Amino acid sequence: MANILPTHPICYDSFNLCHLMSKWKLSILAVKLLKEICDHYGISTEDITSRRKAPYIERLEGFLKQCDRCRT
Repeated sequence: MANILPTHPICYDSFNLCHLMSKWKLSILAVKLLKEICDHYGISTEDITSRRKAPYIERLEGFLKQCDRCRT
């Protein structure tokens, strides 16, 4: 099971996503970047039709909570 869970810290490009989530700072990322991050980690966003950050952040937080050190 440990082999399939994300390892801490979860990063994308130069962003430490665990840190951003713990500081409630995921909203500083642009919608396009949030979508790219979701796509990179295989998080489904096909049903999101709005150009708002909230749905992407919600899905990303759900993914990040798999990391035992990122849970809030």
